Amino acid sequence: MCRRLPAVTLMLFVFLACNGLRAHAAQEPQPPNLGEIERLGHAVATGGNSVRLLLDPARAFEARLELIHGAKHHIFLSVPIWRLDRAGMRFLGDICSTIRRKKAADPRFAVFVELDRVTFLPSHDWLGVVKRRLREAGAKVRFFNPGTWVATPIYAARQHDKVLIVDGVRAILGGRNIGDEYFDRKGFWTDLDVMVEGPAVQELQMDFLKTWVLMGHWNLAHNSIRPEEALRAEARNLWRTGYFRKVRPGHSPLDRYFAEGFFPALEGRAGNVRALVLYDNPLVFDEAPTLRVLLRLVAGARRELDLVTPYATLPHELSGALGSAARRGVRVRLITSSETHHNYGEKGWLATLEVLANLAAEGVAVYTWAPDPAGRTKACVNSPAASTLLHAKFVRIDDEIAVVHSSNFNYRSSYYNTEAGIVVFDSGLNRQLREIVDGFVGRRDHDDGCTLRAAARSDPGALWRQLEFHRNEVRDLEDWSFMQ
Repeated sequence: MCRRLPAVTLMLFVFLACNGLRAHAAQEPQPPNLGEIERLGHAVATGGNSVRLLLDPARAFEARLELIHGAKHHIFLSVPIWRLDRAGMRFLGDICSTIRRKKAADPRFAVFVELDRVTFLPSHDWLGVVKRRLREAGAKVRFFNPGTWVATPIYAARQHDKVLIVDGVRAILGGRNIGDEYFDRKGFWTDLDVMVEGPAVQELQMDFLKTWVLMGHWNLAHNSIRPEEALRAEARNLWRTGYFRKVRPGHSPLDRYFAEGFFPALEGRAGNVRALVLYDNPLVFDEAPTLRVLLRLVAGARRELDLVTPYATLPHELSGALGSAARRGVRVRLITSSETHHNYGEKGWLATLEVLANLAAEGVAVYTWAPDPAGRTKACVNSPAASTLLHAKFVRIDDEIAVVHSSNFNYRSSYYNTEAGIVVFDSGLNRQLREIVDGFVGRRDHDDGCTLRAAARSDPGALWRQLEFHRNEVRDLEDWSFMQ
């Protein structure tokens, strides 16, 4: 014979059961909704875009030239590194001749070039050649955080985004600067960009113009005696409202660009891809919107996650999120530079060693860029040499989301640099990036004929032994995280 449970006992049982279910549900990763990503990224997602991957270095260079040659109204270019080598001089010659030809046909044709003075401060040859030739051809050139006023440069904030925008309808963004190491098939770094067409380009263009206007305003003589915080408050207000100080309708410094045809009406749909532009500016945001978005995307990963960066001095929030994802069963792969093939040499590698050892111990599959000693891999069709270093920066999550960026997703990128990237909600691009990562870790042939450089998986025990052996050196390099 069953006895009825007392009401209080029954209520307690129901309460505990419900809370147990809630706790279980809370442990399940919840994919972010679009509104969350927009809020965290301080951006608006747009549909109707076309996003095409540029992996082959020679094709990426030709795509840039095609955009420049086809420009009708304006060209906007932002790049921190412009080498005076073969690729750099050819690009400079092409853009200068294009400017002269276009301006002869239409004097209103505009070219804005933003360069980074901090990156090139020790070198004067680029200042004497690139800047002079661009200005002589008719381009306007400005420097990011130039350091001409009392209060700046602000904590070595620098420009690191790589953006080419043409006519407000097409753009290239990603990891490539201008130089032989990014475009020469005979000895290049593995990198990638995306060609974007559609409404997302105008979102990117607005970010470029806000920075452009901001740098022009801060270079005014009277701003040299103003407090840093006052200047940064103006920057934040410009970003939010389009105005530097009090809102005065009709007096926004951005108004002229709408009046002069920089934002043309877009005819039809460029494609079917939804995308969201991420733009980080350390003079506006204390923490990069990209980092906030990545943390939410990683927290929502359900099956697999790949992160590729040459400099894995990751912020502790991001490395912690990757470890948590691995512990809950997500297959997490991190591909980064190796001890022998690192752009910053041994110091750069040692600065990442503790991060890599901790992630490997959490279950993250850490792969480091390793050459093929037999020389059997060829980077691309008809290429006599394979890639030498890793410089690509991208993330893919499950089968739906891909992020291609100029950001290295590390401390410097998250707190000190301007960066530009794009979140793409498209299974096709996601699949392409997965094939690239599979090629990195398993020498899989890519569809365009490239056999990608292999990356060797690092044993957690070996990483910890290296870390213990170099413990004192690693401790001395704690500030190196902010240099890469």
